[in-house]
Amino acid sequence: SICFELRHRVLGLCAKTAWVCSIGLTIADLGLSFQEVAAMTELNARFAPDWVSPPGDSIFELYRDHGWTEAKLARQMECSDRYIHELVHGHVAITIAIAEKLARVLGGSVDFWLNREVNFQRHKARIQIEQQNVS
Repeated sequence: SICFELRHRVLGLCAKTAWVCSIGLTIADLGLSFQEVAAMTELNARFAPDWVSPPGDSIFELYRDHGWTEAKLARQMECSDRYIHELVHGHVAITIAIAEKLARVLGGSVDFWLNREVNFQRHKARIQIEQQNVS
């Protein structure tokens, strides 16, 4: 949703805020005007940081908000501890099956988790290409 995109990509707020937005808050709920949205979108078009946040950052924030450990999340998602560790640290990609489990256990939608992965991979590739062009 536009709410998630603005808060996550432009303002860089925590994953919990992004998740709350993904469940239906509107721009007005966040106290933003349409002019502010237009300005933020314009800023975002030019912003290309040399870092990228893996989906595991969002997963980490959400399971910690629940007071869980990686092991507890693994049990809730019916995955191995090792797999969850790799997921949180960005070493494995979010699949449809994992996105479904994340949505069920941590909230958000399947699309939220899949989009989080796609955006991570896209920005990671962009950064790698930029670094190769500099060398």
